[in-house]
Amino acid sequence: MSLCATDKPIFRKLVVLGDGGCGKTSLLNVFTRKYFPQVYEPTIFENYVYDFTLDGQEISLSLWDTAGKPLGLLYPGFSLPTTLLSFQIYPKTVDITYFRPTGQEEFGRLRTLSYADTHVIMLCFSVDSRDSLENIGNKWIEEVAEHCPNVKIMLTAL
Repeated sequence: MSLCATDKPIFRKLVVLGDGGCGKTSLLNVFTRKYFPQVYEPTIFENYVYDFTLDGQEISLSLWDTAGKPLGLLYPGFSLPTTLLSFQIYPKTVDITYFRPTGQEEFGRLRTLSYADTHVIMLCFSVDSRDSLENIGNKWIEEVAEHCPNVKIMLTAL
C-alpha cells in the first residue's frame, strides 16, 4: 500500500440541527473567533479561516456560516456547505464539510435537502429553553430518522 500524499481524501460531513436561536451560530463564533456575542447577531453570510495544529500537523479550517433568514440569501433556508476542513493525518488527507441548515420552521422542507451523504448529526438545544430540548425528541430525532437513519448523532447543550 502506498503512503504517498496522492491518496484520495477522506470526506466527512457534519450537519448541526436545532431550533432557531438555540446557539448554533454562536457555537461557530466561539470555535472560530474565541468570541461569544453578548447581543444576538443575526447571521447573513460569514466566511472564516481557522488555522491550528493537531499532532504536529498544520490544519487550515474554512468555515462558512449561512443565514436561516430569507433576505440576502441566494437560496433562502437552503443549507449550503458551511465548513470545509482539509488536513493530513498521515498517510491520508481528510476533508470535512459542515452544513448548518436553518432551524426555522418555515424552511423545514428546504432544510431536509442538506441531509444527503451526512456522516454525523449534531443536535443542539438551548439550556434555557425547555422547548428546544423537547423538540430534540419531538421533531429533530424523527426528521433525522426519516432522512438519514444510519447516521451518528451527538447531543449538544448550548
